[in-house]
Amino acid sequence: MPAFAGMTVHWTPASAGVTVIYDPMRDPYAALRYPEFRRLIGATFLITVAILIQEVLLGYEVYLLTRDPLALGLVGLVEAVPFIALALFGGHLADRRERLTLMRWSLSIIMLGSIGLAVLMQPALRESLSTTTQLAGI
Repeated sequence: MPAFAGMTVHWTPASAGVTVIYDPMRDPYAALRYPEFRRLIGATFLITVAILIQEVLLGYEVYLLTRDPLALGLVGLVEAVPFIALALFGGHLADRRERLTLMRWSLSIIMLGSIGLAVLMQPALRESLSTTTQLAGI
């Protein structure tokens, strides 16, 4: 089988006469050669891990406050409903607006929420708040 333009043909003994075509234009790791993309992937991984840790800790705090599995399930529902409801709207905005600005605004809102939770979880403030107020803040 002839090689196409830009492709390299490799013969291997294990292939027993089968031609293996390597196309450098279809390198699956080509994107990882760009440092900007590697930073984006690393930052995306870290923010995802941070959000998942925060969700687990919120569920744990709600369970410690209420000892009620239903309250824990309601927290999961409260987290899932806005995500599902805003997915189409977010996709529309991503198509119409500059994505970098949207990412910055989104991450700023997430960061403000995380800072608010960190302030709410301070022991001195938690002692002065009732259980209902703590649950409303979470």
